[in-house]
Amino acid sequence: MASNQDVRRTLRGISDQHADGLRADSRRRVIGASLEALRFQRVRPTWSYLPRLAAAAAILALLAFPSLRMGRVVPEGPRTPITDLQVTTEGGKVVLTWNDGNEPRRIVRATSREQLSHLDQAPSEIVLGQRWVDTQPERGSLVYYFVE
Repeated sequence: MASNQDVRRTLRGISDQHADGLRADSRRRVIGASLEALRFQRVRPTWSYLPRLAAAAAILALLAFPSLRMGRVVPEGPRTPITDLQVTTEGGKVVLTWNDGNEPRRIVRATSREQLSHLDQAPSEIVLGQRWVDTQPERGSLVYYFVE
């Protein structure tokens, strides 16, 4: 950042070059206004950058999230069929177990027939392994589980 003396020297040089177009009092006002603006120009404190950093981090997370999930996508095409699907309870939780050669599976939990009719849009989880636990089963209501 230039010092006040450097700025004064530069402004005087500009003023002297254009002296024929401005009166002396106008030149003084321009130089004074420039110096006043320079005096209020300060270095911003570090904390003032936090909102910008938070916004940048949020954008980065939104851009990176899909690429982080890419490795968890269930592959399309033929796969080993599920055999021996069992639904049990353990301590108030519903447990689904199956045999399939340990392939990634998509689990859909639906609480209505309407959700079942739109499985491709239903929220789901990708499970690696042969077991999935519903930690929040709804008491007294019918819950459908779809293992794809």
